[in-house]
This record gives sequence, structure tokens and C-alpha cells, in this order.
Amino acid sequence: MKGDSLFAFVAGAAAGLTLGLLFAPERGEETRRKLRETAGDAADSAKARARLARMELNDLRAELQDKAEDLKEDVRMRILERLEKLESAMDAIRDKYGKDAIAFGHREKMGWDD
Repeated sequence: MKGDSLFAFVAGAAAGLTLGLLFAPERGEETRRKLRETAGDAADSAKARARLARMELNDLRAELQDKAEDLKEDVRMRILERLEKLESAMDAIRDKYGKDAIAFGHREKMGWDD
């Protein structure tokens, strides 16, 4: 989208220069000087827009990285909370029915090899 507006800006500047040449009542030397100035101004403006676009892109990249880190941490915390709830539920079952109620003969896998 920004590339389209930059292209439109450059195309508009070129059209303006062409029309200026066609209708310029000044001498050739003066017209060429004005063209150089206008072309220089258009180039400076395009460079400034490109710098601004790069800065905005860098800001967006940093913001997305921060959000990704926040999301990663949120998911990690939710997993840990669920694991804690699962461990509590397993402890309650073990307390009520004994270790074998959950292990189903797989004591080594569950870390209950007492």
C-alpha cells in the first residue's frame, strides 16, 4: 500500500515536471535549473519517505516481537497452571485410592518406583 502511494507520488512529480516544461515561458537554462531543483526535491522527499517507512517497519517488528514473547509467556503460564491442577487431581486420587489407582502398573513411567 505504501509502495503504491510512493509510485503515485513519483509519477505525479514526473507529470508535473513534463507539464512545467511544456508551458514554461522561461529560458532553457532557467528551466533546466528549476528541473534539477524539482528533481532533487522529489528525490529527497522519496528518500525521506523511505527512511520513515523503514523506521515504521522496525517499530512494527519490535512491537510484534514483544507481543510474541508475551504470548509465549502467557501460553507457558497456562500450561504450568494446568499441569499443577492435574498434579493436584492426581494427588487427590492417589490419596483416596492409593498409588496404583493412577499408575495402572506403570509405576516406573510415573516416577512412583518406591
